[in-house]
Amino acid sequence: MRDRKPWRRLRTRLLGWKVLFTSFTPKGCVARRGHDLAKLARKVNARDAYILEFTPCFGQDTRMTQNTGNDAPKAAQRIFVLGLFLSGLAAFFYFDLGAYLSYAALAENEEFLRRGVAAHRLPAAAIYVGVYIVAVALSLPGAIWLTLSGGLLFGVWLGGTLAVLGAGTGAAVMFLMAKYVLGDTLRSRFGARLTRFEAAFNRDAWSYLLVLRLLPVFPFFLVNLGAALIGVRFSVFALTTYIGIIPGAFVYASVGNGISVLLRQGAQPDLSLIGRPEIFGPLVGFAVLALAPVIWRRFQNAGAQ
Repeated sequence: MRDRKPWRRLRTRLLGWKVLFTSFTPKGCVARRGHDLAKLARKVNARDAYILEFTPCFGQDTRMTQNTGNDAPKAAQRIFVLGLFLSGLAAFFYFDLGAYLSYAALAENEEFLRRGVAAHRLPAAAIYVGVYIVAVALSLPGAIWLTLSGGLLFGVWLGGTLAVLGAGTGAAVMFLMAKYVLGDTLRSRFGARLTRFEAAFNRDAWSYLLVLRLLPVFPFFLVNLGAALIGVRFSVFALTTYIGIIPGAFVYASVGNGISVLLRQGAQPDLSLIGRPEIFGPLVGFAVLALAPVIWRRFQNAGAQ
């Protein structure tokens, strides 16, 4: 009997760890407890088996109880953030603030804006970036006129830089809001299907997001929202956004830098400039370079099979 006791204790520990790993989540732990205890009771001392099984489950149950207690404050915080977002949209449309994000408003207030920037250049730049952040974070229409006005008021290089800063930061704010408010809800609703898509996209998220930023195939706000809902890392999202919007921002800032004559004549600027071959062609080239790692990996996997 003395020789068998060490083996019995070892077997008890091994079975106990097996139960722990197969019952990792609180739901699985509760569901498997009765079956595993009965199985262990037939092979080893039932009291030892109960201790080994109950200890890991007790830790999981405790965490589950704590999480349940934190659900109410988190839900209230999500409702508060969603309320801020909806309140901003409601104020925008109720007070007709979209009239100020238009070509007509830019033409009407050009001289006033130029004098304000000349007298208070640094505060004007800060206000410009702040307005751009709010416009993008709330997905307000008319952000393109903000980029044009940046080129008009601050010049190509400073205006383009401020536009990149405002648009990128606004996109990051929207990303964080969407991920905080809707991320857990979407995962609980779609479960394994969303997990599989997340794994496939996030494996090459850097390449995919850079292409979506370089080539405006989808609306800007839709890319922000989609990236948040499929679990893209914030660092990847932010870097690809800031880098990917640079070409378009400077193209439109250069258009804005030369529209003074058009504003006085009441003519509309040509916003299809970015679609011209001499501009769109290099953007496509950059997009292909961004996809090169994905294409190379697919080629290697096909060759291995």
